[in-house]
Amino acid sequence: MWKYLVILAFCGATLADNYAFQSTSLPPQDVMPTLANGHIGFVVFEHSILVNGLYNGFMGYSHRARIPNHANIQLRNCANSTTTPQDDCLYELNIATGVFRTTLTTPTVNAEHRVYAHRYFNRVIVNEFRLTRNGAGTDAVTLALFQDAGDPSVDFTFSTATEETISGVTFQKVMGQTIDREDPNYQKDLRSINVFYTTAPQQIILAQNQVQITVRFLTSVDFDEAVARKDLQDAIAQYANDQIYTNHETRWQEFWTNYGITVEGDDTLARSLHTSLFFLASSLPSLTTNQPNTDFYGLAPAGLGRGGVALAEYQGHSFWDTETWMQPPILMLEPQWSRDLLHYRHITREAAQKHAKETGWAGRRYVWESAYTGREVTPPCCPEVVLFQHHITADIVFAARQHFFATHDMDYMREEGCLLAVESAQFWESRVVYNTETERYDIHGVMGPDEDHHNVSNNVFTNVIAGYNLYFSDFATCVCGEVLNLQQYQVVQEWNKIAHNLALLYDEDHDYHPQFDGYEREVIIKQADVVLLGFPLQYPMAESTKKNNLNYYAGVTRDDGPAMTWSMHVVGYLDIGEVEAAANTFSRSYDDYIRRPFMVWSEVTEQFVGAGNFITGAGGFLQGVMNGYAGVRLHQDSMTIERPRLPPGTTSLTINRVSYLGSHFRLALQQNGLVVTVTHSNADIPLTITLNDQAVQGEIPPITSNDVLTIKATTYPWGTCKLPSNIIGGAESIKLTTTAILLSTVISFFIMSVM
Repeated sequence: MWKYLVILAFCGATLADNYAFQSTSLPPQDVMPTLANGHIGFVVFEHSILVNGLYNGFMGYSHRARIPNHANIQLRNCANSTTTPQDDCLYELNIATGVFRTTLTTPTVNAEHRVYAHRYFNRVIVNEFRLTRNGAGTDAVTLALFQDAGDPSVDFTFSTATEETISGVTFQKVMGQTIDREDPNYQKDLRSINVFYTTAPQQIILAQNQVQITVRFLTSVDFDEAVARKDLQDAIAQYANDQIYTNHETRWQEFWTNYGITVEGDDTLARSLHTSLFFLASSLPSLTTNQPNTDFYGLAPAGLGRGGVALAEYQGHSFWDTETWMQPPILMLEPQWSRDLLHYRHITREAAQKHAKETGWAGRRYVWESAYTGREVTPPCCPEVVLFQHHITADIVFAARQHFFATHDMDYMREEGCLLAVESAQFWESRVVYNTETERYDIHGVMGPDEDHHNVSNNVFTNVIAGYNLYFSDFATCVCGEVLNLQQYQVVQEWNKIAHNLALLYDEDHDYHPQFDGYEREVIIKQADVVLLGFPLQYPMAESTKKNNLNYYAGVTRDDGPAMTWSMHVVGYLDIGEVEAAANTFSRSYDDYIRRPFMVWSEVTEQFVGAGNFITGAGGFLQGVMNGYAGVRLHQDSMTIERPRLPPGTTSLTINRVSYLGSHFRLALQQNGLVVTVTHSNADIPLTITLNDQAVQGEIPPITSNDVLTIKATTYPWGTCKLPSNIIGGAESIKLTTTAILLSTVISFFIMSVM
């Protein structure tokens, strides 16, 4: 058993505690932290460097291409390969500065090792070793280093290393080329990568009479050799006075100042919030960089530092996780990151168009797992998700819809969003089947978020979010009319009709939504499905129905499911005023999924491992706090803050920034209410603010748990274009009595048997 000691400290920092996590020994690699900057990522002391958008492997074997980690340099006495590291080694993850730190104290010297993925020179990984004399001795002191890049990569053919001197520093330089194309139909050329790295000496020496020495080793990785070289040149130029480190530290301090979320009264919750933000943001592009970022290729469930082994940890693929679990809090904090995520779906649109055509439908159908090209890369293990997980197309459009409503970003719509909306609507228009008996449109042969049930009809989540997709697409053709040739889209006038008449199952006897046609009560499900109608979809329904959905599905959900289920239950319970039920569920949404000592998210609960650095869970958890307890809700024509409440056991909750229509708001919630402060006003979009439907002039009064604050644009920006309705299934849902449920089961079984 490995031991650890978590110490809450960030010495000399202006930030609060709970940003630094220390241990006297190293845990297994499964729960070691990831360091990344949106371009490169790696697990601390592990053998892989992974790069945004760099994959190797054919189709379902496509995975992040592993570059040997020449930046894996350690103090020999404290190295993770050492059988018995010295007791005087201490390991620290400091998320306030984005650094992993090892310290070694001996009778003669204090040694410190810092490693980090630079947040400004984001092609560069930095290793810094600082030796400081301890005591009155003057003799030379030697400490051994350990550099282990791991086995040769199976993903590249690398050139023979050559030596190059850059700004007086000697580097090894190699160029690698991937072995396999993901799909030759979409990827014509193999990918090339350029790597510069330092060969560390076997030891570093604090010379006789010398008090302190600092030694640095840099590794730089980029597709463009000149770009990788320039980041090294500019980083080396900042060696003096530790500027290279302070530059990096400043970027992280700016992040926490702008986007930090803090609580008081519950240290475990505070640490969980901070690390969730850190690991999520680490995989996103640096907002300020030495050189422009390349296109961003999505957020994988395990982030940027994992997925470099075929058929493991989701291989760095993008799923619905990106748009459903990670994008919503990202959008509220920093819309530029939301735009980056949506752009990934734009640059992979050709594969989505061909996927729809090849599977017999129209428009654009996104695949369940995508990587570099956008083609389906789900491994051979899981054919059912390939065949039936169709809701991902509508999930992506829902994210685009939320982005547009939060930003009014017409540039995005003209350049990317309009075609996404139109082509996705064509898919659903070709996908639905009109049922003459019910006079509703059915969607057969799907799998909802609950992955334990596939090839079902009228999954409630799928039908509602498909309806949202169709409504928004109709709206988008209006606001984007000047950039679309509408003659191509003869079905536009049908989209509202289809959405309004999609089947939406409702069991009148139990006042709840059955998950799909023929669903039998008490059947166990994997994760939140119907519950998602309450949030994030915010589908209008009776409070009693929402309550019954929550309580029923909570009782039939697998215990080993992912954390996001419970975060959505928290939001749902708060919606209906079930504060105690929310509190009882809240810790379940994060605490059992976070691994000590470095607070790394795992996919499933403590007795299982699952994918490491599971930032999908972090994204869902942040929604539980921001959209649940803080009450922030995004609507089609407004942002509201509804009935905010402190999380259980806390005395304050502060969200440094919520962004809406280019303006920024700081939320400070205490026991006497929530204070909303406008920290930046966007003059281009004046806002109107009301509290409980009463106009607010000047300072916003404190908001209590009974209040609703509404923020919206002063003028309606879209002329005659009407916002889409949220009503699915006509004026009423399809009401199912016990007899009707049995009949529906027979019909669904017959349909699926002949597909």
